[in-house]
Amino acid sequence: MKTSELKHLESNLESIFSRNTDFFIDENWVVVGENELIPDGDWIEEFLFTEAEPTALDGRTDSVDHLRDALERIDSSQNPQSASATPGLGPTGPSLEAGRAGTPGALRPKPERHVVPPPDCYAFYLPWHYFTARHWGIYLLVEGIEEFGGRAHARAQGGLTRAEARNVAKSFLFHHEAYHNAVETFSVRLEVSHRVPCYKDGFEKLYRLGFAHCAVHEEGLSTAYALMKVRNQLFASIPTATIRKLKRQIAYKVLCMLVRAMPPEYASALKLLPPSGSFDANEHIYQECAHSLSLPKIPGVQPEVWASALHSMGPSLQRNKSFSYVVPRSHPALRGALSVRYLSIKRKSFVQRLREVVGGEAVGGGKHPKWQAANGKKVPVPSGTDLNPYTCAQILKQLGLDLGIQEFMQG
Repeated sequence: MKTSELKHLESNLESIFSRNTDFFIDENWVVVGENELIPDGDWIEEFLFTEAEPTALDGRTDSVDHLRDALERIDSSQNPQSASATPGLGPTGPSLEAGRAGTPGALRPKPERHVVPPPDCYAFYLPWHYFTARHWGIYLLVEGIEEFGGRAHARAQGGLTRAEARNVAKSFLFHHEAYHNAVETFSVRLEVSHRVPCYKDGFEKLYRLGFAHCAVHEEGLSTAYALMKVRNQLFASIPTATIRKLKRQIAYKVLCMLVRAMPPEYASALKLLPPSGSFDANEHIYQECAHSLSLPKIPGVQPEVWASALHSMGPSLQRNKSFSYVVPRSHPALRGALSVRYLSIKRKSFVQRLREVVGGEAVGGGKHPKWQAANGKKVPVPSGTDLNPYTCAQILKQLGLDLGIQEFMQG
């Protein structure tokens, strides 16, 4: 959903929104958005994930025989319920609440029962129906990526390195939340044509009723969607087709083992995929259930009618590119590398400080606006009202300033 499209909705269909709650994050956490990173590289991961093991997924250190042996060991492993018994794993930082409790994509507390915590304990989605253009989107907890990646690595029987398992976790968590965005996108298509608040009246009600109203749950679809993305797209940079295929099989089987030990609505994902079922057919059942609850006066039809509405359940993420990281302020990357104090910095104030400290002026050209210092150096300065402190730290570094953000802004 582009900002311009969201503005059209807000000006014409005000009733579909319910923005009584805004995103709140306390001083123990820092949000880092992808759209605020320096172009040509996800440099923040160099600070967030600092272990010495290389993160490149080129497969050069893996043999086909080794990976096949790992697959066999995974297949012969004991009861998948044991997937929850992993000592030493888990975020140790403060608790975080995000989203409207009990609604699709909201951050969940970890279950008290002995099960694997589901994706929404490690990541969350804030829908634009409830959150402003500045805050809606996907958020991945850095500690969540670490913990879930640790669970995957522990069950990969040597078939995934820690860095690879972490990447599996990141991809799985992102795509799970992306499907919540797909559902919201589907709802707004109904809202545009019928001019009624389908998402907050129909889709949210369907989520609360769950299996009592529909044989297919949104969390099951979201989890199945994420499993398919990992199985079909991950490790694309591995040049050897056989190794790439084996890595995907290992990641998929490990994730299925973990999903099987999750709460029922998430574990139902395994019934939506071959050989148990068909994802598309089950998605059509969900679409018809959502339509009937959102628009009860319209007669129902057989679910297969939705097969003619191609791509109606595709994600439409635009704000903040793909996702934002949620990082505990106690993380070593923040303490030692970036000296971050602020959740965001006003661009106007930052540019004014650049003018005072390094001189120069704003210049156009390229993907991002640039600041050309008095000494001739040019650095991209993203547009918008607010800048992320990580971005500001990188700008200062590229300009040759050995200053922390706090020191720079306070003069």
